[in-house]
Amino acid sequence: MEILEITDVNYEQEVATFNGLVLLDFWAPWCGPCRALTPIVEELAAEIDETKEKIKVGKVDVDKNPGLASQFKVMNIPFVAVLKNGGLVNSSVGLKSKKMLLDMLNV
Repeated sequence: MEILEITDVNYEQEVATFNGLVLLDFWAPWCGPCRALTPIVEELAAEIDETKEKIKVGKVDVDKNPGLASQFKVMNIPFVAVLKNGGLVNSSVGLKSKKMLLDMLNV
């Protein structure tokens, strides 16, 4: 599965109106734990693609998209949010294992 770059501009089209689950990884290039989370998110996205579930995975650069960072009240990164049918159902701060991310998607 392709990991989407979610921005202040495409959020409404890609996430808010999507009928399914979306995992958003809020990150920044200068954040060490964020860089450590990237391969875990990529591995998760690859596994989700194999299962053909109705799930999207996206990354939000908080420096380039302050509107979304503010909307989700992101104070610390990495911040992972799970949305179902456009509404926030789960969120977590800090580096997570793939199992923890999968558990967040089981809503």
